[in-house]
Amino acid sequence: MDEAAVRDELQRYFSERCGGVVRVRAIEPLGGGAGEKGFGYGAQLRVTLENAPVDEVVVHTSATGGFGHDTLADRAAAAVLAYETFNNLPGHVRALDVGAIRSGAWVSLGEARDFFLITEYAEGEPYFHDLERIAETNALSETDRRRADCLAAHLAEIHAARKEAPALYARRIRELFGHHECILGLLDSYDAFPLAEFTSAAELRAIERRCVDWRHRLKWFSHRLCRVHGDFHPWNVLWRPDDQFTLLDRSRGEWGDAADDVSCMTINYLFFSLQAHGQLTGPLQELWLRFWERYLAATQDEEMRRVIPPYFVWRALVLASPLWYPNLDVRVRRALFRFIQRLLEIEAFDWQNVEALLREG
Repeated sequence: MDEAAVRDELQRYFSERCGGVVRVRAIEPLGGGAGEKGFGYGAQLRVTLENAPVDEVVVHTSATGGFGHDTLADRAAAAVLAYETFNNLPGHVRALDVGAIRSGAWVSLGEARDFFLITEYAEGEPYFHDLERIAETNALSETDRRRADCLAAHLAEIHAARKEAPALYARRIRELFGHHECILGLLDSYDAFPLAEFTSAAELRAIERRCVDWRHRLKWFSHRLCRVHGDFHPWNVLWRPDDQFTLLDRSRGEWGDAADDVSCMTINYLFFSLQAHGQLTGPLQELWLRFWERYLAATQDEEMRRVIPPYFVWRALVLASPLWYPNLDVRVRRALFRFIQRLLEIEAFDWQNVEALLREG
């Protein structure tokens, strides 16, 4: 948008906000002088007003540039946080409004106290109902086999879209370990519960220390950055009777590592089998193997074996959690923690011999 168009839009915006005709007398970019830092998260304009409650304001706009400002959601969060906090600190410049730019028009969000999302309604049965039935009956149908094949094929198709963005990949690896919904957030959530039956504070700290080494190992695999779902588990897949399905609740970003989605789905074959049999066996083991075989045949992604262990650690911490699964048998929790410990010690994941990571001793 050129300067004249910006001036006209700012005059409309301030007039609407102030309840009268406001004139923009001058617009001046801020920053860029001698001694200024060489990097910033956006641009600032000094705007001089006439017939407004204040004579001068600074308009802050955001830009991409790493450091957690990559997506529209990141930049929205930063703007809303600034508006919510600037005026609570003595001596800080006051925030007057927060807004969005929609098709060139400036829209105020200053009165917003929360946000919402509206989606379509999707018919279907959650996939975890299938896994519950399989665990209970210890039997597979051809429909169960087809569905595992469909999910593996769909993930292969999703992951075929690639992106060259090393900084974004490093961020996603950083989030795998440090995000409040990921490994460190899960570890902290255990503090609220008695641990003696299945783990200890010392074991949790040991897991965290090993994760530091894994983070520095994984962040150099940026060539793996691909399109992901981000929460590809059986509660987020709705099956219809015609074997078509709908996905729900894509999470934590558009791009990541394919290991995220593969671990998120396959660990549930392991989880339901552990609850029913104490090990990965029978029909759920067949689905585990079938999914891996179909996915790897479609993608040829043998390198995944070298990056997937921490993704399984994250998902196992969710499944073992007393917060997320309060009624889980303590033996299953302990098996999941053995799985976690051994995952962090290996160089590559052997999906055909997972039982070695679960057994006692």
